[in-house]
Amino acid sequence: SLPRPMALTPTLNAAGDLPADAAAVLEFWYGSLAERADPAYAHRYALWFGRDADEDIRARFGALVERLGADAAERSRWCASARGALAVIIALDQLNRNIHRATARMFAHDELCLEIARALVRDGAHVDGSLTPPECAHMSVCLSHSEDEADHKLNVETLFPQLLHSPLVAPAQREHLRGHLHMARVHCDEVSRWKRFPHRNALLGRESSAEELAWLAARDYGYHRQTRK
Repeated sequence: SLPRPMALTPTLNAAGDLPADAAAVLEFWYGSLAERADPAYAHRYALWFGRDADEDIRARFGALVERLGADAAERSRWCASARGALAVIIALDQLNRNIHRATARMFAHDELCLEIARALVRDGAHVDGSLTPPECAHMSVCLSHSEDEADHKLNVETLFPQLLHSPLVAPAQREHLRGHLHMARVHCDEVSRWKRFPHRNALLGRESSAEELAWLAARDYGYHRQTRK
């Protein structure tokens, strides 16, 4: 777990509480804080799960992502609040995948980000008003990237039931979150079956079994395509 100087407390309702680079990452990913707090916020699926912005992200955030991944002190400064901790996840789990698409470096910071996501769930950042529902969705996306079944159980059995029953989540946002829950279950089922993500095998130098290859050939999930050029 993370050191407690990373106090993930509900302190943050102003972007001014964040380091400037952390605020810039979140603004790029979600829009303004007012936008993401709007019950009618439209989730940016094309940006979040597409590849059209890869070059822009690489140019705009490539150096920042490399620096943040290597600098524990800077990560600790960002993680002084729940929203800053989320910004680390967006930078190193999400933007890093755009920057290093279809290479093993896509996964370079996954364990670091998973530790932060676990801490956010443990501290209740998804239900105490620290984060907006769209931001909470990326706690789930991060957990879905794990090859550890325990993280998927935390995602599907703890984060989502609590989030979907939170009075802080508007009905329109619940519909979006149910879509995220569906994909979380798909990821969970894959890891439960194979104890890993077979579509990552080639990038990570792992040998695929005949059963895994047959299973992959019968499916074409969007997140499987993310590992291809």
